[in-house]
Amino acid sequence: MGKINIYENQINESNINSALFLQYIQAYGFDPDNYLYMLELFQSARGSISQFLKPYRQYLLSKQVEYDELDQLGIDGAYGYFHEDGILVPKTIVNDNRFLYAPVKRLYTPHSYGCPTMDDFDVIIANGTSPYMNNTANFDQDKYLGFCMDDTDENLDISVERYKQLVDLINKKSRDEYVFEHDRLSSKGKELCLIRKR
Repeated sequence: MGKINIYENQINESNINSALFLQYIQAYGFDPDNYLYMLELFQSARGSISQFLKPYRQYLLSKQVEYDELDQLGIDGAYGYFHEDGILVPKTIVNDNRFLYAPVKRLYTPHSYGCPTMDDFDVIIANGTSPYMNNTANFDQDKYLGFCMDDTDENLDISVERYKQLVDLINKKSRDEYVFEHDRLSSKGKELCLIRKR
């Protein structure tokens, strides 16, 4: 399949940053054909990269996930979060309705529903900042971590610094070397940064 084509009619106000971020990571070597199962973190379904990766096997994990949006967009995923041990889909009313009472049931085990484990994935993608992003350093999967933000965002400098610290943390724990990229897209009024394998 190669490079993902993002058509203008697929882009809306809520996903423009993810569309730009996907193009950005592709420019730095991301090829979805190289991965069997992709984990995306931190975004809503409408703001996700996963909506552009539907021909591939992907999973969106986020506290911003709403199941009706996942279903409308045809994205696999769950309301949950990423912690130091991996994926957690917590016991909530929303998750009970989705997993316990749905036609295809997933059993509840202590602290989580049956869901993919980190061993199932071979790449982690994240567009955005989160208190959980440091946990990505604990895992060996390939990583494309960063963000696309308005260049006028008051949190921009703080976010850049967090990612500079994160690449150092990843390099202390990883057998691979990761580098930090930072670029400005002046024509769109955006700044992008990326942590990727060298």
